[in-house]
Parts: sequence; structure tokens; C-alpha cells
Amino acid sequence: MKKLFILASAIVVGCTNIKSIDTTGFNSKDNTIFYDKDTIATLAAIEYSIDDGKHVKEMTFKLVNLNHADKVKNSLYFVHKQHKGWEIELDYPIQNFKISKDEKD
Repeated sequence: MKKLFILASAIVVGCTNIKSIDTTGFNSKDNTIFYDKDTIATLAAIEYSIDDGKHVKEMTFKLVNLNHADKVKNSLYFVHKQHKGWEIELDYPIQNFKISKDEKD
């Protein structure tokens, strides 16, 4: 199941130039991500692993508010800017995940 979430995160972010993603309106406090005062996601796990002989640090956030689910790319980039060198994942409730037309390619 975790691999499915990783795949979903990769699909969402993989085809986008992250330098062009707007993070206006996002902030964080106490392991929680906010957008315009709404709680978006909370830190669910921190993982350390060895992958192909390299030490990997990963933060996994859980999406807790679907009101701004269209801001998944933005929230990932917001966290990435604050935690360089970490892999960032956002677990999106799979029953609500729909691949948009431009993400299928």
C-alpha cells in the first residue's frame, strides 16, 4: 500500500517543473502544514533507510483536509524548500485520488 502512495506522489510531482510552483499562502508549525489558516497535512512518519548504498531521509505527511486537495504539488514543494536533502511524501487518501488528464502522460 505504501508503494501506491509513493507512486501517487511521484505522479503528482514528477512531470512538473518545481521551480514554477507557487507556495504563497502556505506555512507550518509543530509538524503541521497550513494553507490560508486551514490545516492541510500533518507529519505522519520519518524514515531513514539505505537505498543503493545511499543514506535516505524521508518525511511522510498525511493529507487531513481535502478542501485544498488541488494544492498537493504546492504543499510538497513548500515542505521541500524547508527541508532540502529530504525526500518528501504526502499520503493522499486513495479513494479520492483521480489522475488528471495531464498527469496520465
